[in-house]
Amino acid sequence: MATKALRTGKYNYTTVCKGCGQSFVYYRNTPLSGNQQRDDPRRYCDVCLPNYSGMNGSLHMRRELFYTTKDGYRMVRQNGGNLVSEHRMVMEQVLGRPLVKGESVHHKNGRREDNRPDNLELWLKPQQLAGQRASDVVCPHCGKPYSSPL
Repeated sequence: MATKALRTGKYNYTTVCKGCGQSFVYYRNTPLSGNQQRDDPRRYCDVCLPNYSGMNGSLHMRRELFYTTKDGYRMVRQNGGNLVSEHRMVMEQVLGRPLVKGESVHHKNGRREDNRPDNLELWLKPQQLAGQRASDVVCPHCGKPYSSPL
């Protein structure tokens, strides 16, 4: 609910920060309608705001940070400034090589924000099948499991 500040002529709003969970007050020159108050446009306090990408994880992000897509995947910037999926980047580091076409990374527990190496598996994605664990496939030439680093 808004209260009008007498001295500044601005409207004060109190909300809870999505970053740290603390309540904070912010100001607007114009009042918010009922729907705008329900879907509060200010999501982060002034302390947390520099660490987040802006309103609701939009693509207008600071260059050194990350954001979460609508699908729940965390995107991070690599050294060159390119955005990559964090789970794919972690799997490439585990394997010691880049992923190739037809490989995908699966979250074992189904939580897309959990990108620990022990929660990720490499899957092969033939176009006819839904997918197959890479650890179940061996190289026909050398007999090594497909997921072992080369």
